[in-house]
Amino acid sequence: MTVDPSPPGPIWEPDGELDGVRLRGTTLTGVHAPGIRLLDADLQSVTLAGAELERSTWRDCRLGAVRFLGGQLARSRWVGVTIAESSLAGCELLGATFTRVTLDGCLIDGVNLRGARWDEVSLADCVLRDVDLAGARVSGVRFERCTFERVDLTQAVLEDVDLRGCTLGIARGWDRLRGAVIDHGQLIEIAPALATELGITVRERGPR
Repeated sequence: MTVDPSPPGPIWEPDGELDGVRLRGTTLTGVHAPGIRLLDADLQSVTLAGAELERSTWRDCRLGAVRFLGGQLARSRWVGVTIAESSLAGCELLGATFTRVTLDGCLIDGVNLRGARWDEVSLADCVLRDVDLAGARVSGVRFERCTFERVDLTQAVLEDVDLRGCTLGIARGWDRLRGAVIDHGQLIEIAPALATELGITVRERGPR
C-alpha cells in the first residue's frame, strides 16, 4: 500500500476495524483490506485507487469529495452513510447492500452493481453512467434531478422508486420500471422505448 502524503495514517488491514477515523486530503493506492469495518469514519478529499475492500462495512460514515477509482467493493455493506460530491469509477460493487444511504452530487461511472440491494436510499443531483444494475433489488429509493446514461436494469426489481424529474437513459430493461413512479413528461419521452420493449408497433393510419 502506498500512501500520499507521507505522514502515517490509519492501518487498513483485512478484517480490521477503523472506528472514528478522520482523513483529509489523502491518496491511498493499492489498499488491501477485505472485510474491514469503518465505523463513524469521516473522509474528506480522499482518493482510494485500486482498493481491495471486498466485504467491507461502512456504518454511519461521512464521505465528501471522495474518489473510488477501480476499487473492489463486492458484497460491501453501507449503512447510514452520507456521500457528497464524490465519485465511483470502474468499481466492482457486485452484491453490495445500501441501507439508509444518501448520495448528493455524486458520479457513478462504469460501476458493476449486479445483484445489489438498495433500501431507503436517496440520491440528488447524481449521474449514473454505464451502471449495471442487472438483478438488483431497489426499494424505497428516491432519485431527485438525477441523470441516467446507459443504465442496465435487466431483471432488476423496483419497488416504491421515485424517478420523477430525472433524465432516464436506460440501455436495457425498460420493462423493469414497473414499481417506479415517473411524471407525465417522462412518460412522453420514454414512450417509444417502452413501445419497442413491449413489441408495440406505432404506425399512423393512412388515407382510405
